[in-house]
Amino acid sequence: MRQAQLEKEDSMSGQLQIVSPSVKLSVAMQDAVVKHVAYLEKQAGFCRGIRACHVTIDQEGHSEKDRPFNVRVHAVLGLGELNATHHENRDFYAALNAAFEALLHQLHARERSPLRVSVGQGGGEV
Repeated sequence: MRQAQLEKEDSMSGQLQIVSPSVKLSVAMQDAVVKHVAYLEKQAGFCRGIRACHVTIDQEGHSEKDRPFNVRVHAVLGLGELNATHHENRDFYAALNAAFEALLHQLHARERSPLRVSVGQGGGEV
């Protein structure tokens, strides 16, 4: 079983960890994850940015050929957490897109929520 782990602290305000216990990730695959997280970071501005993001990429099954990719993402924001799990697809990029689309959907739902930020009597956020 291959073990790959990558940690970055580049443009993100927090830490990015990419773990791949059964998949050897190419540089292009790693770059795609970093780009998705950077886009999520841009979208999460109202949540005070991303403090940490943990991405796990795995392949299930016994046969090396045609095993679906599972992409699981856990993002810790300034105002809560987001999770997307088990987005299976034989195409790595499709699985990655599905996982981050689910996170963006959660993020936008949180943005529309009237309970996300309340203003106290002093005019500041509570």
